[in-house]
Amino acid sequence: MALEESIHQAEVAARNKSLKKERLKLHGNKTTLSLETLNEGRDAAAVEVSLEVTTMKGPKEGRKIVKLRRVYATANFPKLRNSVPSRADVMKWDHLKDLKVPQVSHSGVTLIIGQDVPDALVPLEVRTERHDEPYATRTVLGLTLNGPLRGDNSDESVVCNFIQANQAADAGLETQVEHFWKLDVGQSLAGSITEMSQDDKRTIKFMAEKRLQNLGRRLAKKPGLFKCYKAGIGDLIQQGYAEKVPENNLNNRESGMTWYLPHHNVVNSNKLGKLRIVFDCAAEYNGTSLNKQVLQGPDMTDKLIGVLLIFREEKVAVMGDIEAMFHQVRVPPQHRVALKFLWWRDGNLNLQSETYRMTVHLFGGVWSPSWASFALKRTAQDHKDEFDPQTIQAVMENFYADVCLKSVASAEQAKKRVRDLCQLLSLGGFR
Repeated sequence: MALEESIHQAEVAARNKSLKKERLKLHGNKTTLSLETLNEGRDAAAVEVSLEVTTMKGPKEGRKIVKLRRVYATANFPKLRNSVPSRADVMKWDHLKDLKVPQVSHSGVTLIIGQDVPDALVPLEVRTERHDEPYATRTVLGLTLNGPLRGDNSDESVVCNFIQANQAADAGLETQVEHFWKLDVGQSLAGSITEMSQDDKRTIKFMAEKRLQNLGRRLAKKPGLFKCYKAGIGDLIQQGYAEKVPENNLNNRESGMTWYLPHHNVVNSNKLGKLRIVFDCAAEYNGTSLNKQVLQGPDMTDKLIGVLLIFREEKVAVMGDIEAMFHQVRVPPQHRVALKFLWWRDGNLNLQSETYRMTVHLFGGVWSPSWASFALKRTAQDHKDEFDPQTIQAVMENFYADVCLKSVASAEQAKKRVRDLCQLLSLGGFR
């Protein structure tokens, strides 16, 4: 595996400085970072500041200054010491031997310059040899080394970091108007996912396989958890909520749309022994995710305060919830290619993984609440001539997502309302 390893002289200039705001005497705004690797992601508290970095004076130019307008200081800085090339690494290559590669102290890298600072990354000079050998790039801040510096596969440690600030609240008016317009014209899932090359599709599957391997190692250590997880996947398939992708459809060339969803388990502390399998619709590849590509849809969920106020009108209370509401709403076959996931053949961790796809909408999908609420209300509208107005009104006004809260004047009215609601919703596939 070719390992990309790089270091700027700017990191040397900052080697004795911590990015913690206390040490640099800087003050900034608190924010949250999404720290992600190929295998996992997590959030970390951070402070946003601005810096100016300089390089040591070089033979061809004086000291250069690059402004870093948005720098995130965090205590959870990734460990990158093993990603820094040593002098011995560079000496293996004749075309790099004369380069003076700065050595980073034992504390390692404390500053990463990202792709949002192109001034620091523009190549001024490139030194290369053969296509399969490392090359050196000189920028205003010094040298960057890229390539398989160790020359073999004896060390396959890979570090790949993606850092992004959570700035959803900063969406501008133009973005909001564009989103509203897209909802109004009704763009579909098929038209909202960018065309992908075959290499992109293979990479996405590779990432899903890596996540599956990590899941397998965790399940192998907990036989009880694996038993429940295997039963959960089996139930999805048995219920028709998931299906195996036919062999002739694995390389879907008719559509540029494809996606593989990692999955994991969630245990409800209030329902011990019950395990829910969640598909990670927010998992990112190449800076995007399924949730980012699919339109969220209009908010069709009734306001909770309104549902609760109406619930208090009468003396007799009735409460219920729809069983697996999202799973009762089908996804059109042509869109299921974006809902693929991997699972082991026959649920055996020692066998090759196989490709499945969900046939229904998912918990964790930003679009699912809108679709499910629409299907629920459409069921009531389609059958409004078959039931009394109070039953239809209950569907339109007394549901908060999948929970029904209804009050009536007497026990007899409650029994009738329950019977009618169950019958009405069954016509839409809801239990």
